[in-house]
Amino acid sequence: MSRILVYGSINIDEVYTVPHIVRPGETIGTTERLEVAGGKGANSCVAMSMAGGESYLLAKIGEDGKWVKDIIESKGTNIEMISESKSEQTGRAIIQVSEKDGENSILLFKGGNHRHEYQETIEKIDRAGFGKNDYLVLANETNLILEIVKYCKTERNMTVVYNPAPMPQFDSVYDYCETGKKEKEGVNESSKCNRGTPRLWRDIMKQVLEYVDVLVVNETEMEALYQEVCDQKGNEQEVDYVEMLKLLKEKIGSIKTIVMTLGSKGVVCGHGDHEILRCGIAPIDQSKVIDTTAAGDTWIGYFVVELANQSKDSVSADGSAGITVEMLNSAMKVASHASGLSVCSKGAIPSIPPRSEVIRFLNNECI
Repeated sequence: MSRILVYGSINIDEVYTVPHIVRPGETIGTTERLEVAGGKGANSCVAMSMAGGESYLLAKIGEDGKWVKDIIESKGTNIEMISESKSEQTGRAIIQVSEKDGENSILLFKGGNHRHEYQETIEKIDRAGFGKNDYLVLANETNLILEIVKYCKTERNMTVVYNPAPMPQFDSVYDYCETGKKEKEGVNESSKCNRGTPRLWRDIMKQVLEYVDVLVVNETEMEALYQEVCDQKGNEQEVDYVEMLKLLKEKIGSIKTIVMTLGSKGVVCGHGDHEILRCGIAPIDQSKVIDTTAAGDTWIGYFVVELANQSKDSVSADGSAGITVEMLNSAMKVASHASGLSVCSKGAIPSIPPRSEVIRFLNNECI
């Protein structure tokens, strides 16, 4: 089975249950407060372990986050690539969860998630021996995403799965250029910028997409990418999401597979030259929905493991995992059922179901 490296975030989640998501200028009381382990990297990596995958989390925490690392390890994730900083705090997420419908709103503090050093990071990847037929999974919650995705794709021949979340403002600053260093020390030579020059998210993400095999987005992320990449900003003409997916895939020809989760409308997927693939949602009673915080991360975790489990028998010419329509259909179905179960419990990591429970659900034995 292929191994999975998650280059992602670890957060301490402060979860507040509220009557509704707070509005501008409004002060409301909470009915419950929980402090739990979280972060997109941690959540998705734990989901991979719960799904039966061999997952490794490459992350950075502060001394205040040691208990989070212990929880992640207890779920079966390899934590050897998690480092501790004495000068930085662990990332934080302030999460509001609506009592009415389980929807959430999240405020992030970066903390150690944005303190990775390039040379140290690639040395960890090299020592672990990641390479052909292994997967790299990443999102937008860490620094050096361009440098790491480029290294893992071009130097290690890994299959790259990218979820561009949280979706940034494209004209906002990602980081600041450092000149006088070679690319192997963490500077992207293609930027050709002077010290202190800001690198915008627009430029970073367009370059990241060049190295991606599988792009996973929700409706909001798809709309933002479509408007930016397909130059549709200000275009008031309505385009449905399936058409957006097709146009985006045409524009970014290097991406083999684009998967879009549509909430209650299920999942659609564009793969190669095939017709659009579709998968319905899991049959969850809406009255049982408690917290949607980890739904997306659970979906990605189970989805990637299902692909990785079958990748040993399917390898592309470039060394990356060969992904087939059959693999995608199976992976989307399993991931949707796992995600459906996760919304029936509170918290992020605590809500991620084990594989045995997902299989029973698939066999109509529960929920």
